Amino acid sequence: MNDPTPENTFKQNLEEKIVFSEYIDQFLKQKLDCLTLEILVNNIPIMLVMISPEGEIVWINRTFENFLGWNLVEIKQFDIFAYCYPDPSIRQEVLDSINNCDSTWRIFKTRIKDGRFIDTSWNNLKLDNGYRIAIGQDISQQIAIERALQQSESLYLLIANNIRDLVCLHELNGDYIYVSPSSMDLLGYEPEEMIGKSPYFFIHPDDCAEIYQLYHEPALQGQVNTFILRFRTKSGNYIWLETVLQVILDESSQQPDKLQTSCRDVTSRIVAQEEFRYNALHNSLSKLPNRVFLLKELQIALSTLKQDPNHCFALLVMDLDSFKLINDSVGYNLGDRMLIAVAQRLKSLLDPGDFLAHLGGDEFALLLFDIETQAKVLNKAQEILRQLSSPFAIDERILFTSASIGIVIGNAQYQDQTILLRDAEIATSRAKLTGKGSYQIYDQKMYDQVTRRLKLETELRLAMQKEEFEIYYQPIFCLSNPNQIAGFEALLRWRLPDGIRVSPAEFIPVTEDTGMIITLGQWVLRQSCLQLRRWQIQYPYLEKLYVSVNLSGRQLREQNLIDQIDRILLDTDCSGINLKLEITETVLIENADFVAPLLKQLKDRQIQLSLDDFGTGYSSLSYLNRFSVDTLKLDRSFIEKIGQEERNFKIVQSIISLAHKLGMQIIAEGVETEQQYIYLKALECDHVQGYYFAKPLTQQEATELLMKSC
Repeated sequence: MNDPTPENTFKQNLEEKIVFSEYIDQFLKQKLDCLTLEILVNNIPIMLVMISPEGEIVWINRTFENFLGWNLVEIKQFDIFAYCYPDPSIRQEVLDSINNCDSTWRIFKTRIKDGRFIDTSWNNLKLDNGYRIAIGQDISQQIAIERALQQSESLYLLIANNIRDLVCLHELNGDYIYVSPSSMDLLGYEPEEMIGKSPYFFIHPDDCAEIYQLYHEPALQGQVNTFILRFRTKSGNYIWLETVLQVILDESSQQPDKLQTSCRDVTSRIVAQEEFRYNALHNSLSKLPNRVFLLKELQIALSTLKQDPNHCFALLVMDLDSFKLINDSVGYNLGDRMLIAVAQRLKSLLDPGDFLAHLGGDEFALLLFDIETQAKVLNKAQEILRQLSSPFAIDERILFTSASIGIVIGNAQYQDQTILLRDAEIATSRAKLTGKGSYQIYDQKMYDQVTRRLKLETELRLAMQKEEFEIYYQPIFCLSNPNQIAGFEALLRWRLPDGIRVSPAEFIPVTEDTGMIITLGQWVLRQSCLQLRRWQIQYPYLEKLYVSVNLSGRQLREQNLIDQIDRILLDTDCSGINLKLEITETVLIENADFVAPLLKQLKDRQIQLSLDDFGTGYSSLSYLNRFSVDTLKLDRSFIEKIGQEERNFKIVQSIISLAHKLGMQIIAEGVETEQQYIYLKALECDHVQGYYFAKPLTQQEATELLMKSC
């Protein structure tokens, strides 16, 4: 047995270090990519402990078990910190280090299961979910490994403390000294093919200068840097490597001796990030910049305008007219191809520096820069309208479209790019109202109208809840006997709490656009039928009295309209023969295909049909015959000129004559003067209504009028 002399002890320690070094050598030559993460963390010579936010140890790796001697189940049964660190001050220091997530390596004497104390070094990191990872190692073993590596000139320490995919050692100028075997699987190169070469030979040329200036040179000064670079594989493709670069100091001089890099392939992550970033800023269909991208450009344009007042720009927002009709008729696939074709045609109109965006659906935007005059902007708008009016050939189909364009000229008053875009879209909506294939330049009045419309819509919804609506009844008189009331037209009126009336011309279109007309229309029909039935009960001789109620296009498209009418007639005990439904000429013609069978069902119920505003729309004689209308209502625009223009007189005469020949009756609306009454009587008009005879009346006033006419 050898004496425990210092020489023998050193010799024995050295032999143990060499054996351990050989074990490390053998372990680190295994291909890391063949190991799962679980196997890897359980075999690295580092203790890992996961601690919950409440301070409970919830996971340890196998190295921890091997070093300290306990498994996780055993640890949960006693206070391991009190056992491992019996000195209260040391124990508190350990706990503070964990709780504060101290990332510096701190050395502690730790008692293990067999009662021995070993030197350990610990640091900590904190996860996003509040959990902490304590990382520890046996200092005596690490020193032994380091000495063994130094004595045998081994390079494996660099790998032993690293679990990256690729570990390399470099000369200070960057040339490879050592390359881990994983280079073959990661890059396609054998380590020998890279050793002696500069990494700049493999790095993408566009990355070389930045990496040298920002990372290589600072590393020589002791900085540890992490960066991402593009690296050429043996096949010629580039992959993205996340790289950690640090310097290794000479043991004796403490001067930079070598460089170490640790790399992992993050190509899939970078590609996913780039794809996400691209998709976040581009329309998925046309691949043009989207609304988010446009807002960024507008923000830049406004910032530039503040610095340079001569930096003029304009925003054009385009919305295709009736594009929904294309989708409905040829399908969404062809509709999408149409949008792509529109995008391509718009791109062909761009001047250098212009910015085109696809805001979604059939809405596009064009940002023009360096505009000298407003005329240049208008010329561009006209050019766009001309180009989009030309036919599109999509899958052997010829499709047509047009656009409505809203224009905003950039100015220093705009502080917010979203407001600028909003105003352009308001102008686009106004262009749609003025007619297809047109443009409008934004002005403040447009915004005032939009805000008024929004306020009106809000007030309308509240009015329905507060029951602010009421029905007025305008009498319809027999022209042959002006004292005889044939019926009443039910008119919806809205009175605000302060007594102010809102014009039907203002609020009725809003109810149609929002769909509120469905609920309001049912209410008007039900209340009108109820009132008619009360009059018939009160005055039994008024069995032929009818009430006329307007039906909007939105109501006609309700699938259960007939069921609603049947239910109301049943509930009110009102006969269909005493109900007349008024439909405007335009609504009838535009919805001809599905309205025809609907009107037949109404006729089957003896409900009369009246064509309102006749003469202001298509005035098609074939439609009159097709729909078997009972009554034509002459629009007031004819009546007010009946005694002033001979041509107008003859038109009215022809309409009345035609209606009588087709078995229809005529109601002249808007009769306000005696002269108009005389002319209409001479033309043998059947019925009249208007202020000359009676204004629209409340329910009480109408009842009193009926009483007087008895």
